[in-house]
Order: sequence, then structure tokens, then C-alpha cells
Amino acid sequence: MDDTATDLVAGGYDVALRVGEVIERNMIAVRIGPELRQVAVATPEYVETHGQPEHRRDLLQHRCIRWRWPGRSTPYAWEFFENGTWFDVVVDGPLIVDSREAALGAVLNSIGIGFVIEDTVTELFHQKQLVKLLDEWSAPFPGLYVCYPDQRHMRAALRAFIDTVRSEA
Repeated sequence: MDDTATDLVAGGYDVALRVGEVIERNMIAVRIGPELRQVAVATPEYVETHGQPEHRRDLLQHRCIRWRWPGRSTPYAWEFFENGTWFDVVVDGPLIVDSREAALGAVLNSIGIGFVIEDTVTELFHQKQLVKLLDEWSAPFPGLYVCYPDQRHMRAALRAFIDTVRSEA
């Protein structure tokens, strides 16, 4: 398992878990979860030392932990929603990682601001280890889907897996 957006057919894979916005057109997709949100987060210590951004453009003055999709050469641009339009913010900072866990670890060590899937850090909000930043510009996007190529002759194990996922979704 990794975050690489691999071509399922060319890679010889049967299924993939993908967020709704990166599903290939020729795939069958079954939704398995709710919409998700990415939010900017920092530790209370970081905010106390460096201040809190009030607008997405303020991120350009902060130390941000950048994440790069495996196999890509440029870091992910953070996406925010304002007045009915999505905006990318190309942040800068002291660290670029290709692991979301490493990015969160850097944030928790007060190295900078991170951009995370909200549902993955809910407990850290409750424990006051993280604070949410720029919440009003963090809109939901399509959640997780099980994706698979349209196949006339599907193996029984794959059919059973997909049927189970569909019945639970």
C-alpha cells in the first residue's frame, strides 16, 4: 500500500482505494466512506511562537511541511475553497516528505504547519496537541472509493471482495 496513483491495469492490480478526485474514467468506483476535508494544522506551541495565519495567503509567511506524492517531482499544492472556487497555495518550508505520517510527525514536533485529512487527527484536536487553522477555507471533497476495471470474467475472490465492500458501504 502506498499513495502512488498507479495504473491498475498496467500494474496488474485488481482493486485500489482512491479518493474520488483521482479515479480514472474507465474504472468502476464504489464509494466506501464520507466526504473528506483537508485542514491546515499546527501545534499550539508553533502558533504561540510564529503566530496564526488568518488567510490562506498568510501561509506564504510560515514554515509549512510539504508533502510530495510518491513518484512526483514537485510537492503538493495545498487546496482551499473560497467564494465557490478552489485555489492552490504553493507553500514553502523546511521539509518535504513523501509520507503523510512523517509530515504529521514534523507538525507534532512544532517544525511547521501541515495539511492533513481532518478525520485522521480528530483525537489530536481533542487532546489539544493540534489546532485547526484556516478552517473556513477547508471544503469537503469526494471521499474514498474502491475502484476496479470493468471485467467480464472476474475471479470469484475479487467478486466476493467487491460484493462485501458494496454491502458494507
